[in-house]
Amino acid sequence: MATVNYKITGTSPEDWSGSFTVSNAANPIKTELPSLLSVVTPSFSFVPTQFAYFGDYVTWRSIDISGQPPGPPNFLNIYPRSGYSFDLWCPQFIADVNSNQTWNSLNTKIYNLNENKNTLIYNYDIPCPIKYITFGLIEFTVV
Repeated sequence: MATVNYKITGTSPEDWSGSFTVSNAANPIKTELPSLLSVVTPSFSFVPTQFAYFGDYVTWRSIDISGQPPGPPNFLNIYPRSGYSFDLWCPQFIADVNSNQTWNSLNTKIYNLNENKNTLIYNYDIPCPIKYITFGLIEFTVV
């Protein structure tokens, strides 16, 4: 079991941090699904059940991601959505995922976040972001 801490710093609205819990950090990021994804403040976590990447971002979700985007909010119970996601808009991170980088390889790496999209933790029950940031950096530490 390993913990991969992340810290996101940027321009708006606030910095935030958390962690991924993975069973084997020597495995590739795209095949080793975290058993837990956490945010420090507010204290929040969810169990990702799926991982995917779509063009310019990667996502860990506790909801069905067979379609993109994940669907409309729960209007009239037509397309009910319940769960959470962590959407990371970072082209270099995607390149590393595509090249089979492992969770261990993230140790001390710093990536630039997309300056036109929000990296976020999203709550599909409400629906609204729990945390988000536009532009900035994400830094990883494996412990």
